[in-house]
Amino acid sequence: MHLAEFTDDARLSILTPGLLRANLESPPVFLPGLRSAFCEFAAGGDENVLAIKDGNRVLLAACWRETDTIQAIRQFIAELKRFSLAPGSIYADEGGLGVVMCDALRDAGW
Repeated sequence: MHLAEFTDDARLSILTPGLLRANLESPPVFLPGLRSAFCEFAAGGDENVLAIKDGNRVLLAACWRETDTIQAIRQFIAELKRFSLAPGSIYADEGGLGVVMCDALRDAGW
C-alpha cells in the first residue's frame, strides 16, 4: 500500500487485487540482476526476516523468532554468508531497535 496505509480501499493500492492475483498465478519471467538484501529486526515479538532481491525476484530467505538480539545478529550474519552477499549490498530498518541491530552488524563487518 502506498504510504503504508492498510485499508481495503483499492484506490490507495499500487496494484489492484485483480492485477496482483494475475501476477501470482502467472509470474513474470525471472530476470537475474543486482543482488541485495534487507534485514527486518523483531527481537522476539514478530519474526526476524532476511529478504533477498535478485533482479526482479524477491526471496524470503530466512524468517525466525529470537528474543536474544545478539543471537539474532549471529543468525543474520550466518544467513548473509550462506547466500554469499556482500556487506555493501545489505539494507535494514534502523528505526527503534533496528539502530542497535544495525550497529551490531556494522561492528561485525556488515
